[in-house]
Amino acid sequence: MLSIKFIINPVAGKIQSDTIDIKSLLKKMSDNNILAEIIFTKKYGIDKEMLFSNIENKDAIVICGGDGTLNNVITYMINYSIRKPILFIPGGTVNVFHFEKKLSSNADKIIKNLITWNVISTDIGYVKHNGGINYFLLMLGVGFDSNSVHEADLTLKKLLGKATYLFSGIKNIITYKPKQLILKLENGKIIENVHSVIISNGRFYGGNMEFFPNANMHDGILDMYIFNAGNNMMLLKNVIDVQFGNINAKIKYKQIRSIEIFSKINKDMPFQVDGECVGKLPIKVGILPKKMDFILPL
Repeated sequence: MLSIKFIINPVAGKIQSDTIDIKSLLKKMSDNNILAEIIFTKKYGIDKEMLFSNIENKDAIVICGGDGTLNNVITYMINYSIRKPILFIPGGTVNVFHFEKKLSSNADKIIKNLITWNVISTDIGYVKHNGGINYFLLMLGVGFDSNSVHEADLTLKKLLGKATYLFSGIKNIITYKPKQLILKLENGKIIENVHSVIISNGRFYGGNMEFFPNANMHDGILDMYIFNAGNNMMLLKNVIDVQFGNINAKIKYKQIRSIEIFSKINKDMPFQVDGECVGKLPIKVGILPKKMDFILPL
């Protein structure tokens, strides 16, 4: 019999809209000799005592929620040296990891994945800042995108889902002032007067936009775009160019293992990881190769 911790975010978009039938999934788990201990997330995350209780006797952790819920569990597991395979059921607003690994919320496919047990070790990014250390499976952003995430209205997010970020982005095109970021690469090279930075562990950014076609979540390397646009409208054009593979002189693409990011003007500028603002500059970003195990479709 397979024994799992089943973590459910009850306010995730697909659960609230009944897109995911939890009762049917639990019935199928029982029919296939999969014993599930259910944990519901709370307003401020996951109860770590419930997560850790009897964890040594569990075979895997199944998470149903968004990228933020997944990030929350990964952070707990790394901080407390827990290593169990994770199966992720996309149930949130955007679910970038879903596009990256072609994950499913279909009950039969979830059961098949658990039975097949295709476990793959995956890289995890980290960011050190004055508030501590945070981890990211997907991405980190500083500049325009982190400001848009920071200002996204949480109430509006519940009503409009990922369209909230679109509205926040449109607002920031008008109001956001570039902060003149300074980057220190791992070879010591300094890059100044940067508008925005996006660092990714995988191919996709912001949903199903394949910004980083050469990225690999299992190669021990992060992929990065540096935007040197002089204003927000130029940045918007550059982002669209990246989406269609048109790299110009205002965009730099690099593969890195570590980087430091500062702000020349705004010392407490926010940064976002996996779609959540968790701290402020300055930061040091790096990669932990093959740090976490995931149960993935064959």
